[in-house]
Order: sequence, then structure tokens, then C-alpha cells
Amino acid sequence: MKCMYGQRKRALPSDVRTAAIQVAHEIMAQQCEQVVRRSWNEMLVAMHQAGLSPRTIRRVSETLDTVVLPYVDDLRNPDGSLKNAGNAQHIRDGDIWVQEYLTGHGIPCYEIGEVSD
Repeated sequence: MKCMYGQRKRALPSDVRTAAIQVAHEIMAQQCEQVVRRSWNEMLVAMHQAGLSPRTIRRVSETLDTVVLPYVDDLRNPDGSLKNAGNAQHIRDGDIWVQEYLTGHGIPCYEIGEVSD
């Protein structure tokens, strides 16, 4: 006697599948944002514990938001549209610029490797 448990071959309807993929992408984006926020908060604590004043830390945060992120975002998405957003080569270009800038100024940084599928 054969057991046929879990042998359904019917695929999900396309609208259900599309909705599930959209929800999964939104959840992943939220999780990524939370990781970024945690990392940045940890960096703020490290800057304060290293002796930087709250005023200097605020200046760093403002410079990040108004100068660095827009520049790196432009490297990562040069045409400004969402068509090529997430393009691995453009993202890598931004990572390379950040690493070269930091090492060029004698600031140690973490290596950002390529993520394979």
C-alpha cells in the first residue's frame, strides 16, 4: 500500500502566489531595516563610549543622512529609477567605494563579500 500524503500537485493560484511573494518581500524589507537600525544604534553607542560627544555624534548622523547615503545610493542606483534597484553590480560599486574610502583614510572596516544565490 502506497502512502499518498502530501502528494498534491496543484499549484497555488497565481493571484495567491503573487500576494504571498509580495508579503514575503515586505517582511524581508522590514527585517533588513531592523538589522540596519540595530547596527547603527550599536555604532552610536560605540562612538559615545569611544569618547565622542553627543554633538559630534549628531553631526556624524546628519552627515550620513545628507551626504554619504545620497552619494552611495546614487552609485547603487545610477538612473534613479527602481528598474535597476538591487542590481548586484551597482550595489557592489557602492560597497567598493565605501571600503576604499575607509581604508584610504586608515579606518579599518568590515569586508563585504558577495552573496551567492
